[in-house]
This record gives sequence, C-alpha cells and structure tokens, in this order.
Amino acid sequence: MDGMAGKLLNAVDQSDAFSWSRACAENPGGTGFGNGRSIALACGIVGNNGVWDGQRILSPEIIALAGTEQAYGPDPYLGMIRWGLGFGLHSKEFPAPTPSSMHWGGFGGSWGLMDPRADVSVGFAPNNWVVPEGANDQLKLDARLHRFIEVSAKVLPAL
Repeated sequence: MDGMAGKLLNAVDQSDAFSWSRACAENPGGTGFGNGRSIALACGIVGNNGVWDGQRILSPEIIALAGTEQAYGPDPYLGMIRWGLGFGLHSKEFPAPTPSSMHWGGFGGSWGLMDPRADVSVGFAPNNWVVPEGANDQLKLDARLHRFIEVSAKVLPAL
C-alpha cells in the first residue's frame, strides 16, 4: 500500500493486531487508547481556555499560541497542513468546523476538537478501528465522523 496508509500499515507486521512488535512500534503522538469521553476531557483544557475543574492548567497566552499559526506547508507524513502548537488549524487541506477551532484525529477514526471561543471541547472515538480507503490508497474520513464534523460546523458558530 502506498501513501500515508502505507507508511502507517507497512511499518510493522500487521498479521497480529496484538503482537509485541506492533504494540511497541514507535509512533509519536499515536498508539493512544481512550474513548470519546476521555478525548473530550483532554481537549477540555484547551476548549475551556486553559482551566479545568476550577484550576488553571495552561495560561491564556499558551492557549492563544496554540491557536495561532506556527507553520503552514507540506508535512512529509500528512501532506499540506496548518499547525498551531500541536494541533491542526483550519485550512483548505485540513478543514476545522470553525476558524477558531483546533483539532486532531487518530488513524483509527478518533477525533478531538477544541474551540476556546465557543468554550467547547468534543471527542469522538469509534467502537471499532475503521480505516476506509479512497482512491489511490488515500485515507478518507469515516462517514460517522464526517457527519459529526458537518454538524459541528453548523452548531459551533452560533455558540
């Protein structure tokens, strides 16, 4: 398999999803385990402007920097992307529901959204690892996640 899917899937033996080599594969920022609630809770720190459960975790300056473009260009792994501090920012190539949203997703279809302007965080995790492929071995969004992002784009601007 070529493209991003090939880089991910061909890196380690895929014959056993629970193999030691696969579990130990170096995948910075990946191999996380959680559910939609845990993703939303983690994103909540940014979505709530750095405050979680009444405690300031991140300064307003860091939250502002997280949502400020740090780089915009070709990433050898992901292609064209607009980066904040560790999160994708709205762009033609990686659209977010709103221009003030920061977002990131996982290879299996998980997705986190933070919008400090709307004071919102959202997490999505499918029950099964879904890797839908499009043309030319390019990955495409799971239809459920695609609908979720479309609805977010309609709701968030009104908040």
